[in-house]
Amino acid sequence: MRIWKIESDVKRYNSLQLVNFEDDQERYFGKFESSTPLQKSWGEVQVYMIGEGEFSDLPHFWGYSKAMVISEKAKKVLESKLSNSVEFLPLQHKEEKYYVLHVLSIFQAVDYESVLLRKLPTGLIVGFDKYAFKPEVINGHNIFKVFLNERVYGTETFVSDEIKEIVEENNLKGFKFIEVWSK
Repeated sequence: MRIWKIESDVKRYNSLQLVNFEDDQERYFGKFESSTPLQKSWGEVQVYMIGEGEFSDLPHFWGYSKAMVISEKAKKVLESKLSNSVEFLPLQHKEEKYYVLHVLSIFQAVDYESVLLRKLPTGLIVGFDKYAFKPEVINGHNIFKVFLNERVYGTETFVSDEIKEIVEENNLKGFKFIEVWSK
């Protein structure tokens, strides 16, 4: 079992930004770091393309750094494997269909006896230098987030080998996988 951190490849591919950045960021993304579904309160969130890069199925989203955005093609390819763990929240774009992935699977999955934490000189824990997970917690989950300091560590989303393989087999563009743990 391997776990991968998933990111957008910002070097070669295009990015998205909110049209109404200040209003929409606060209104729609303020409750994003929770497992509470947002579908009922989700509105018409407009985005536009920035940059000159190639088309991406996982464009970097400058509207809210902790959110992942996927294309319609990526949604169709991944939906059956992710639908129990995420919400696909639609974005309004003039040419393409995009969705924000709201990850609902958030677990106390970090093995603190084996992890290396990133700390400030003050001792404040701000992240991970080396990950370690509890296999019994994450087993069977294809996508998830974890807690750090009793709060959702929203900056990173983790996926299974199965998701990485599906993305690669279907030639989805703009995905970057970083192996963070294996058991």
